[in-house]
Amino acid sequence: MPGLSSAPGGRREELLRQAETIILTEGFTAVTMDELAQRLGCSKATLYSLASTKEQLVLAVTRAFFREATAEIEPALSRPSPTPGSGSGSLSPGDEVWAPR
Repeated sequence: MPGLSSAPGGRREELLRQAETIILTEGFTAVTMDELAQRLGCSKATLYSLASTKEQLVLAVTRAFFREATAEIEPALSRPSPTPGSGSGSLSPGDEVWAPR
């Protein structure tokens, strides 16, 4: 994808997670790339290696969110559903994915 780095995944994913929190808390229009870099504790060059624009950063954050959510949901959905009346107390195999942690 243009504008996104193939930098080491762990650091990239951590920066995207932190950016997600800031963007969701503060709002897309309320933060600048300068402020994001400062709050993420990285250089602007590092931030721009993740995404060439703020819009591209939001796209990268969104993709990372759904990639992580899918990785959590798919294993839960692959387990068999409890038999109705079995007393398991579970509504569906994916319920624990969405439960508060």
